[in-house]
Amino acid sequence: MAQFPGTTLDPLVERARALWQDLAGAPVEFGRSAAGVVVSPASTQCPPSWCGIVVLDGAGIITVPTDEVAAHQAWPRRTAHPSVLTAPEHRGRGPAKTGASAAVAHALGAGLMPQWRARRASSRRVARSLGFREIGAQSSVRLGEDGGAAPATIRPGLPSRDR
Repeated sequence: MAQFPGTTLDPLVERARALWQDLAGAPVEFGRSAAGVVVSPASTQCPPSWCGIVVLDGAGIITVPTDEVAAHQAWPRRTAHPSVLTAPEHRGRGPAKTGASAAVAHALGAGLMPQWRARRASSRRVARSLGFREIGAQSSVRLGEDGGAAPATIRPGLPSRDR
């Protein structure tokens, strides 16, 4: 197993990484600056058709079931919108940054310009940690069927909703 320059892996971490690499079902290495990503329909890291993200000692791997799965949506003008969802019990531990880093790397590799739209402060922190900077704001307003504004509270940066 490859080690990062200047690091010595704890034997337990090394063993855990080897296990998760085997479960990936295809060759993949744990990456520090961006997670190692592999397309592997045979992965047993998670249920079939799911993406698996594993972070151990600050390095991660991601398995996706098909090469049609991406962690970003292509937008007009060669732009990509990365999207990351993290279960509440795993927030603040690094999987969002690891997944987002892989999504951004994938978008850049496809020649797209990643654009991060973040409403939550936690999402903006992940974006900043990856080098994004805030250059504007976006609001959404729902119009009623007659073209007038529907009764709603309009809050900058958050979608409005009927109450």
